[in-house]
Amino acid sequence: PVLCYKEHKCRSYPCDAVFSPCGKYVATGSENKSLYIYDLRQMSHCHKLLEPQVDVFTSVAFSPKSQLVASSLNGSIYLYGNGK
Repeated sequence: PVLCYKEHKCRSYPCDAVFSPCGKYVATGSENKSLYIYDLRQMSHCHKLLEPQVDVFTSVAFSPKSQLVASSLNGSIYLYGNGK
């Protein structure tokens, strides 16, 4: 691998990882009630989004305008804007 990120936890459940439309970031779910957005230009996480009421984030996807949507095992769907 060119890069390897290990801050997210996916041991008991599969968690998606997806590229952003700009190709600069990868977002992934995690078993620790967080979403991670990794910056592919450096070896660190860019953002950690914590949702205390979430069980496990299992699916993530970006819209063409870089908005992030995530779903969890408890059936909830979360939408995150890109700050614009």
